[in-house]
Amino acid sequence: MKNKAKTIHVNSLNHTSKLGHQLGINLRGGEVIELSGDLGTGKTTLIKAIVAGTGSNDHVSSPTFVVSKLYKAPKFSIVHYDFYRLEEPGLLTNELTEQVDDIETVMLIEWGGSVADILPVNRVVIKLSSPSENSRIFDIIYPEELDYLMSDI
Repeated sequence: MKNKAKTIHVNSLNHTSKLGHQLGINLRGGEVIELSGDLGTGKTTLIKAIVAGTGSNDHVSSPTFVVSKLYKAPKFSIVHYDFYRLEEPGLLTNELTEQVDDIETVMLIEWGGSVADILPVNRVVIKLSSPSENSRIFDIIYPEELDYLMSDI
Protein backbone atom coordinates (compact mmCIF):
# COMPACT_ATOMS: atom_id res chain seq x y z
CA MET A 1 0.00 0.00 0.00
CA LYS A 2 1.42 3.34 -1.06
CA ASN A 3 0.65 6.58 0.75
CA LYS A 4 0.20 9.89 -0.99
CA ALA A 5 0.54 13.36 0.46
CA LYS A 6 -1.00 16.71 -0.24
CA THR A 7 -0.39 20.09 1.42
CA ILE A 8 -3.06 22.75 1.25
CA HIS A 9 -2.61 26.35 2.43
CA VAL A 10 -5.78 28.25 3.34
CA ASN A 11 -6.08 31.90 4.30
CA SER A 12 -9.66 32.13 5.50
CA LEU A 13 -12.34 30.35 7.48
CA ASN A 14 -14.39 30.23 4.26
CA HIS A 15 -11.60 28.36 2.43
CA THR A 16 -11.35 25.87 5.34
CA SER A 17 -15.11 25.32 5.13
CA LYS A 18 -14.99 24.78 1.36
CA LEU A 19 -12.21 22.23 1.76
CA GLY A 20 -14.11 20.32 4.45
CA HIS A 21 -17.38 20.50 2.52
CA GLN A 22 -15.78 18.94 -0.57
CA LEU A 23 -14.19 16.23 1.54
CA GLY A 24 -17.64 15.47 2.98
CA ILE A 25 -19.13 15.26 -0.51
CA ASN A 26 -16.42 12.77 -1.50
CA LEU A 27 -17.01 10.40 1.43
CA ARG A 28 -18.62 7.06 0.55
CA GLY A 29 -18.83 5.43 3.98
CA GLY A 30 -16.35 3.36 5.91
CA GLU A 31 -13.56 5.93 5.87
CA VAL A 32 -11.50 6.88 8.92
CA ILE A 33 -10.10 10.41 9.11
CA GLU A 34 -7.73 11.37 11.89
CA LEU A 35 -7.14 15.04 12.59
CA SER A 36 -4.25 16.34 14.63
CA GLY A 37 -3.03 19.80 15.48
CA ASP A 38 -2.75 22.22 18.34
CA LEU A 39 -5.81 23.78 19.92
CA GLY A 40 -7.29 26.45 17.68
CA THR A 41 -5.93 25.14 14.38
CA GLY A 42 -9.41 24.44 12.99
CA LYS A 43 -10.11 20.76 13.58
CA THR A 44 -13.70 21.28 14.72
CA THR A 45 -14.33 23.87 11.98
CA LEU A 46 -13.13 21.39 9.39
CA ILE A 47 -15.27 18.61 10.89
CA LYS A 48 -18.37 20.85 10.83
CA ALA A 49 -17.81 21.42 7.11
CA ILE A 50 -17.15 17.71 6.43
CA VAL A 51 -20.41 16.74 8.15
CA ALA A 52 -22.33 19.42 6.25
CA GLY A 53 -20.78 18.18 3.00
CA THR A 54 -22.25 14.73 3.59
CA GLY A 55 -25.74 16.23 3.55
CA SER A 56 -26.24 16.02 7.30
CA ASN A 57 -28.20 18.77 9.01
CA ASP A 58 -27.02 17.75 12.47
CA HIS A 59 -25.45 20.34 14.75
CA VAL A 60 -21.73 19.67 15.16
CA SER A 61 -19.77 20.59 18.25
CA SER A 62 -16.59 19.31 19.79
CA PRO A 63 -17.22 16.19 21.90
CA THR A 64 -14.27 16.97 24.19
CA PHE A 65 -16.21 16.28 27.38
CA VAL A 66 -18.31 13.37 26.11
CA VAL A 67 -15.63 11.70 23.91
CA SER A 68 -17.96 10.97 20.96
CA LYS A 69 -20.96 12.27 19.05
CA LEU A 70 -23.05 10.62 16.38
CA TYR A 71 -24.32 12.44 13.29
CA LYS A 72 -26.63 11.07 10.61
CA ALA A 73 -25.94 11.66 6.94
CA PRO A 74 -28.24 10.42 4.16
CA LYS A 75 -25.94 7.53 3.14
CA PHE A 76 -24.11 6.66 6.39
CA SER A 77 -23.53 7.57 10.03
CA ILE A 78 -20.64 9.72 11.21
CA VAL A 79 -18.99 9.20 14.58
CA HIS A 80 -16.91 12.13 15.78
CA TYR A 81 -14.40 11.27 18.49
CA ASP A 82 -12.31 13.72 20.48
CA PHE A 83 -9.68 11.98 22.60
CA TYR A 84 -8.06 15.18 23.91
CA ARG A 85 -8.74 14.28 27.54
CA LEU A 86 -8.38 10.53 27.13
CA GLU A 87 -5.10 8.98 28.19
CA GLU A 88 -6.17 5.34 27.89
CA PRO A 89 -8.91 4.11 25.50
CA GLY A 90 -10.11 1.36 27.86
CA LEU A 91 -13.64 0.26 26.93
CA LEU A 92 -13.62 2.38 23.79
CA THR A 93 -11.23 -0.11 22.23
CA ASN A 94 -14.08 -2.54 21.43
CA GLU A 95 -16.32 0.21 20.07
CA LEU A 96 -13.58 1.58 17.84
CA THR A 97 -12.59 -1.86 16.58
CA GLU A 98 -16.19 -2.57 15.51
CA GLN A 99 -16.67 0.81 13.82
CA VAL A 100 -13.38 0.68 11.93
CA ASP A 101 -14.76 -2.18 9.83
CA ASP A 102 -18.26 -0.73 9.39
CA ILE A 103 -18.73 0.49 5.81
CA GLU A 104 -21.85 2.40 6.88
CA THR A 105 -19.94 4.56 9.38
CA VAL A 106 -17.41 7.31 8.80
CA MET A 107 -15.09 7.98 11.72
CA LEU A 108 -13.69 11.46 12.36
CA ILE A 109 -11.09 11.37 15.11
CA GLU A 110 -9.44 14.29 16.89
CA TRP A 111 -6.38 13.66 19.05
CA GLY A 112 -6.07 10.01 18.01
CA GLY A 113 -2.68 9.38 19.62
CA SER A 114 -4.09 7.32 22.49
CA VAL A 115 -5.87 4.99 20.04
CA ALA A 116 -3.31 4.95 17.22
CA ASP A 117 -2.72 1.21 17.54
CA ILE A 118 -6.46 0.55 17.04
CA LEU A 119 -6.86 2.78 13.98
CA PRO A 120 -6.50 1.21 10.57
CA VAL A 121 -3.38 1.86 8.54
CA ASN A 122 -5.80 2.59 5.72
CA ARG A 123 -6.88 6.03 6.95
CA VAL A 124 -6.56 9.69 6.09
CA VAL A 125 -4.40 11.71 8.45
CA ILE A 126 -4.80 15.49 8.38
CA LYS A 127 -2.23 17.49 10.34
CA LEU A 128 -3.36 21.06 10.86
CA SER A 129 -1.05 23.92 11.71
CA SER A 130 -1.56 27.63 12.03
CA PRO A 131 1.42 29.75 10.98
CA SER A 132 -0.58 32.97 11.54
CA GLU A 133 -3.94 34.05 12.89
CA ASN A 134 -5.85 33.63 9.62
CA SER A 135 -3.81 31.04 7.75
CA ARG A 136 -3.84 27.27 8.10
CA ILE A 137 -1.80 24.50 6.58
CA PHE A 138 -3.36 21.08 6.05
CA ASP A 139 -0.85 18.29 5.52
CA ILE A 140 -2.89 15.34 4.29
CA ILE A 141 -1.53 11.80 4.09
CA TYR A 142 -3.76 9.15 2.57
CA PRO A 143 -3.49 5.71 1.00
CA GLU A 144 -3.71 5.46 -2.77
CA GLU A 145 -7.03 3.60 -2.59
CA LEU A 146 -8.64 6.63 -0.92
CA ASP A 147 -7.56 8.90 -3.78
CA TYR A 148 -11.22 9.62 -4.54
CA LEU A 149 -11.41 11.66 -1.32
CA MET A 150 -9.02 14.24 -2.78
CA SER A 151 -11.14 14.82 -5.87
CA ASP A 152 -11.73 18.57 -6.41
CA ILE A 153 -9.66 19.41 -3.32
